[in-house]
Amino acid sequence: MAFQKGKKKTGGIQKGQKHKKTILKETLGIEKINKIDEFSPRLIDNWIEFINAEDTTIRLLATKELSKYVFATKKQIDTSFNVRRLEDIINEHQDLLSGNKMIEG
Repeated sequence: MAFQKGKKKTGGIQKGQKHKKTILKETLGIEKINKIDEFSPRLIDNWIEFINAEDTTIRLLATKELSKYVFATKKQIDTSFNVRRLEDIINEHQDLLSGNKMIEG
């Protein structure tokens, strides 16, 4: 459907609300980030400050978040398989060889 003038806004950021990146930049005191090299020293200093914080909750959260970028994330592997009796497998192969039956999945 095409845009209709005068239609009420139904989603997204409301007028006057700041983006998360803008809030982060203002909090860190950075107006514009042109290169990651300009931002990384300040980011590392902040992580060190959080990891050395007195509050254990802050240390735990900082360590948890930083770990995502330091250690590889393992994906869950599906190890389920269809358990069949040996006799059924032998019968299927004998039927297949004799041409009587197709193997069913």
